Amino acid sequence: MANFNFLMIFDIILLCFGSYMLFAGLRMKKTGKISTLLMNESDANRISDKQGFINYIYVRMMVFAGTIAAYGVLSVLDDLEVIEIPYVQIIGMGVFIVIMVWFFRGLMKARSRFEG
Repeated sequence: MANFNFLMIFDIILLCFGSYMLFAGLRMKKTGKISTLLMNESDANRISDKQGFINYIYVRMMVFAGTIAAYGVLSVLDDLEVIEIPYVQIIGMGVFIVIMVWFFRGLMKARSRFEG
């Protein structure tokens, strides 16, 4: 079995953050309150159409969070040598960066579109 290393700690953090972000997105959709993971409370108060903002960003948030969590799981399994996927770290990082840019561009667009 592989040794526990710094990269595994990072992978576990990604898994936890992705899972928490999924939970926060689901809670945001259910309660109608913008998650503080997306913006602080004073910025959220400037959003005039909160439900419109949530509807706009929800799918992007779920895709981004799911990507983070899946990348964390695959990386941990690869670090533990449970599975061996060639280039999992490089491919995962590339996908992560593309999804991250897509998510944050959408977040900036949603903020400008729904800010009143």
